Amino acid sequence: MSVGAYLLGVIATRLGLDITYTLGDLLRRTPVGPATPGARRVNRLANALTLTVVTRLAERIVDDDAFRASMVDHVSRDDDASRGVYESQLLRNYWARDAHIRNNLAVDEMAGELGTELWDIAARLRGAGDIAALEYDRLVSEADFRIAMFGPLAALCLVAAIRWNPLCLVVVLPLITLIYAGVAARSEAEEELAQALASGRITDPAVDRLAVVALNYVDLNNTETEPPPAATAGTGAAVAAVAASNIPGTPSPSS
Repeated sequence: MSVGAYLLGVIATRLGLDITYTLGDLLRRTPVGPATPGARRVNRLANALTLTVVTRLAERIVDDDAFRASMVDHVSRDDDASRGVYESQLLRNYWARDAHIRNNLAVDEMAGELGTELWDIAARLRGAGDIAALEYDRLVSEADFRIAMFGPLAALCLVAAIRWNPLCLVVVLPLITLIYAGVAARSEAEEELAQALASGRITDPAVDRLAVVALNYVDLNNTETEPPPAATAGTGAAVAAVAASNIPGTPSPSS
């Protein structure tokens, strides 16, 4: 009897988690989608990954003379004096580098590409025994547990309402906080991983390639242009374009 109850609980928990994820994905495609916790999680992850990309490229501006020269060429083709002033500003001021990168490079696409590899990044860190992977797994496990509990408990309230008192359905309302808490924990896990990548505390090939690949520039009409020759010399293939709104990283939590 106890074994059967245990197995039933395991199955119900797994089904509850999958169903809640699926319903959350569907709800985010409706007009109320932007107000859901799952949508906010996706936006927070996109912002965190964008910051990771910008931070790494800002470091590249300082360290890579050819890359810095190509960025100056993209913005200023005037006399050497004005180019020197602009280059000096990029070297001295982080916020000047930040603004230059955001305005002239397809940062959202690079962040989207990085987001598609977030799960793989965590797996590689896990395989290397990195402590960051342990913290990531802890938060994700907490998130999954909280979200998984919503379905069975809501079903229990429904059964109680049918068999005894309809007022039992009122208990479902506070249970919704489990979903919000779960989404918050998963969002925290993803943001902490992105921040660790941005700071250089952990390294991964998905981020390290930003230091060597050729990048697509964006013109004033928001259309991509090929990087100048100075930026492409000795570099690999360009980063693939992936929209930031499609960052999954890991299975999306429900809303």
